[in-house]
Amino acid sequence: MKVYTFFTDSHRELLKIFQDNFPYAEAELNTKWFPQECKTGSFMSDGWNSTMKRKVEYILQSLNETSENEWFVHSDCDIVLFDGWTDILERHKDNVDMMIQNDHPLLCAGFFFCKSNTHTKLLWGRVLSDLHKFEHDQVAMNFFIKQMPELKVGVLPDSYFTYGAFKKGVWSGENFVVPDASNLKMYHANWAEGVENKKNLIENIIRQKNGL
Repeated sequence: MKVYTFFTDSHRELLKIFQDNFPYAEAELNTKWFPQECKTGSFMSDGWNSTMKRKVEYILQSLNETSENEWFVHSDCDIVLFDGWTDILERHKDNVDMMIQNDHPLLCAGFFFCKSNTHTKLLWGRVLSDLHKFEHDQVAMNFFIKQMPELKVGVLPDSYFTYGAFKKGVWSGENFVVPDASNLKMYHANWAEGVENKKNLIENIIRQKNGL
């Protein structure tokens, strides 16, 4: 199975963390560079949506490169994968078209397992066509999922963790304890602004995962 991620120059440090922790024995990593259209690399700052348009185009490219009814993973680069991260797919792959991280309350456009088929290609084609009508790609994805009852979507449990599960908003340095941290399958540092905060969150989670 292939994992597709992307980065801009502002996120090279996060990409390195992602690569250093990537389970190469279990999956093939495909990495794509995007030009730095968002000067800060921060959520919803100038140029953000231009980068998100490139991201959706990349997802469609990934779908078209993947054989019919085969699976791939889209992953932002501010993520760490842990042992057993594909186990849930093995249990559910025959019953769903996508398995998506829970971003509380929305489903997360930054990490999902995706089967290449007519339904998923239609979803992401719609997201790309109408992206300009939405605040960002995640809002568009969630809207069109609700419009497609034929698309079978599974929601990943909180062992695929994000700080958003605490429902406290953006992380700004507070101490926190991840429930059942030793059983985490993935961590996504998306509820943080700026590369340094994302790095600090990832380091925090890895320490908790390792019981430190």
